[in-house]
Amino acid sequence: MLAEMVDAGCRWAVIEATSHGLALHRVDECEYDIAVFTNAGTDHIDFHGTREEYVAAKGRLFQMLDQSVDKGVRKAAVLNLDDSAHSHFARLTRARPVTYGIDSPADVRVENVHGEGLASHFPIKPRPF
Repeated sequence: MLAEMVDAGCRWAVIEATSHGLALHRVDECEYDIAVFTNAGTDHIDFHGTREEYVAAKGRLFQMLDQSVDKGVRKAAVLNLDDSAHSHFARLTRARPVTYGIDSPADVRVENVHGEGLASHFPIKPRPF
């Protein structure tokens, strides 16, 4: 599918690299410029066995940033400061960290979250870079 996108002239793609896919090396040939860490819970312990193995699998995405071909795009590691595992992922790459959070003093901070049905609404307060 990615080859078809390139043939059609697409220059960018957003890929969800799951912990399963990372552990099974299904995305090894992808060249990432940006990696996003949302959280490290215990959702896939049945597959990974331990939380440490789950975090290690997710960490491969951040390690892959440093191995990706330079395409003229500054590499970035987008990190959720509200999850204690964020510092682990930051240490795995030389990419520029961009942080976000609700409770933490992040680059992008979300405040006043209001739920409405299945949606959430909130203003975003970015800090100057």
